[in-house]
Amino acid sequence: MKRICFSLFCLVIFFITVSCFSGEILIRDPTLLRKKLEEIRIKRKLPAVAAAIVIGDRVVVASAVGLRKWGEDIPVTRNDAFELGSITKPITGTLTAILKDQNKLDWDTTIGQIFPEMFPGHQSLYHYVTVRQLLSHTSGLPYQPTMKEADIDAGGTTVMEQRVAYVSAALSDKQEAIPGSAYIYSGGGIIVASMEERLTGKLWESFVNELIFQKLKMNTAGFGPMATPPDLIDAPWYHQLRNGKITPLSPTGDSVYCRSPVGGIHCSVIDLGRFAAFHLLGTQAKQSEGLPITQKTLREFYTVVEIGKGKRKLYTTGGWRVQPTNWAKGPVYWHSGQSQSRGYAIVHIVPEQNYATCVMMNIGGDEASKAGGEINMLLVEALRNANYNPSLLFSEKEKDGKGGG
Repeated sequence: MKRICFSLFCLVIFFITVSCFSGEILIRDPTLLRKKLEEIRIKRKLPAVAAAIVIGDRVVVASAVGLRKWGEDIPVTRNDAFELGSITKPITGTLTAILKDQNKLDWDTTIGQIFPEMFPGHQSLYHYVTVRQLLSHTSGLPYQPTMKEADIDAGGTTVMEQRVAYVSAALSDKQEAIPGSAYIYSGGGIIVASMEERLTGKLWESFVNELIFQKLKMNTAGFGPMATPPDLIDAPWYHQLRNGKITPLSPTGDSVYCRSPVGGIHCSVIDLGRFAAFHLLGTQAKQSEGLPITQKTLREFYTVVEIGKGKRKLYTTGGWRVQPTNWAKGPVYWHSGQSQSRGYAIVHIVPEQNYATCVMMNIGGDEASKAGGEINMLLVEALRNANYNPSLLFSEKEKDGKGGG
């Protein structure tokens, strides 16, 4: 009998130890947060929403409510992947920082250095456009090439070749501004990815998976559609609002395709939080064990690329948007993502307050964007009410306004 009791005691100690050291178990899923998310989801008529809060180096709260597919009674979970859209851009920038510290390239590496065969023959000013300008949207490139996507993709039999064809198409168009003189949002990240592939001979997706996803333990992260084509509901589906109706879109598309470096990644809200946590520490000049990037390179990564004065849209070398604020007592680093109005995601990193927030949905459009703002403010208010104490977030004490402020 004593042996049985001792065995049970050891088993209890084992589960307590696992609970203490497993980050996944320590991430709270508060009932109050789920209730508030559901209220916003219903008000905005959205299939599903997910949200997470990061404090310091870890995700402390994460919840998801709603349906994987509109019209089907299959609920989402907080481990379900959602599309990141253009939040992929700072991921491409992060990979570039890693490769910079491996001496593969630099922020000032130019297109002409990597693709000399394209000059002369293309717009000559692009010869001197740098990686920094491509990632910070100061290259002078138009939003996208005038050549049709199908024609670009026909220029190569492999994704690497298609990205080179994209580079050629982009450099054929006349610049909208002198490089370095204006912010013009563009697909410069595709060109950077192609430059990195030319230098290393390795696919961009392979680098991202190996050097970012695996290092940060972003186990739900991947490329292409979240659910398995053509019709499995094993993950959230994309949705669009068509003629006023929420319309599910069958999961289609390749897991690897030409434009992935600017909008082809998906992951759970928890894993997006892990990515945000790395950059939260980085913006605070704190060393993280997550990714092999030096402090010098991180400082450069977060440096705003200055273009004139009084501009509202500012970008860092590595591709984050930056917004000077009073309420955050300093800059907020952020990015949103929305691809073809079929999904929406947004992340805010607030260094001076030591937190980050993540919001994700499986539909895009105006209502999704409004819901994103509402949910972000919900998370910010909860942080303030809880006095930034993780254990008080969306607790009854926080609900009653006793968490401090």
